[in-house]
Amino acid sequence: MATFTLAQPVTLSPDFASGAIVTARSTGHLALRGVSRLVTFSITGRRDGTALEVAGSIPVAFSVWGIKEPYGFGFLGSLADHGVAEFLVVLHRG
Repeated sequence: MATFTLAQPVTLSPDFASGAIVTARSTGHLALRGVSRLVTFSITGRRDGTALEVAGSIPVAFSVWGIKEPYGFGFLGSLADHGVAEFLVVLHRG
């Protein structure tokens, strides 16, 4: 489980109101496994009628977050020491 808390509001360009896809930078605190760190990453947003769709991804180096590296697969190779936390948030105006 992970939680993310914005450090400050994200300002979107005026093109957002017309339904265009916009990109912005977001900064906040990501908490994983009891460890919280300040992260900055790109998000992509789009307005679709009454809905707001926002997607993004945050690189996660396992050692930084106290996550054990996966075990290897013998002759098949080994797994990476990093991953990606991806998200899609859809908000609807009632």
